[in-house]
Amino acid sequence: MAARDEIHHLGDKLPAEDLHAAQRYLEFLHDSNGEYDEEPLSTDALAAITESRAEVARGDSIWLEDLKQKYKL
Repeated sequence: MAARDEIHHLGDKLPAEDLHAAQRYLEFLHDSNGEYDEEPLSTDALAAITESRAEVARGDSIWLEDLKQKYKL
């Protein structure tokens, strides 16, 4: 199956609540035209990424589905 056909097929299988996120992502890819911000991450951003990874490694995270259930989203 060609990539474009596969994307259509996957879109048809997505739950309704995920369609907006998928649409936004595809719009981002279209609008960026393959050009991404190549500016290096700041020291603060790199520190936040490192801390986030450490939190996940320690198990200090929550699955998105659990969070949705907890807050009835």
